[in-house]
Amino acid sequence: ESRLQISEQIYQSDMRFTPVVNQVYHLYEKDDHFVLSLIGPTEWGRSANSRKYVASVKLLGDHSWDVLSSNQHKS
Repeated sequence: ESRLQISEQIYQSDMRFTPVVNQVYHLYEKDDHFVLSLIGPTEWGRSANSRKYVASVKLLGDHSWDVLSSNQHKS
């Protein structure tokens, strides 16, 4: 998916923290919303099936997002 679309999903997501520059985060889709997490897609254990991995991203100094990897399908 495009970097712009993933960025929009990040800004619409539930964030329970303030993102830090140069930190890697992981975006998931859960039910009808997006969630940004510090937990990677292989680190969830038994609860892995409760969310769909979308992308791994890094916050850049200009507060844009660098998409490191993506699992989204083009629609």
